[in-house]
Amino acid sequence: MTEIILVANMLPNEEFKPQSAHFENRERLLELAAERDGVVVADVMSVTAEMLKRKKFADISGNNLNHPNDFLHRLYASVILRVMGQ
Repeated sequence: MTEIILVANMLPNEEFKPQSAHFENRERLLELAAERDGVVVADVMSVTAEMLKRKKFADISGNNLNHPNDFLHRLYASVILRVMGQ
């Protein structure tokens, strides 16, 4: 039973901020979830990383830096709902 959802957030625009620390944070969230019952990760970061292979960052960002637009907010909701169903 899922009791806690940890969210690995979207990546920032790599033109403005390095992304390595974000990947390290995501790995720590995955470790925490593996160590504890009832804890899961909504991995928005992996989904946005895949999307950015085909889309421009401005297509998913509200400020072209680090805030999701309406499309990516729906993606957040979709990923969270998916892990709630586990």
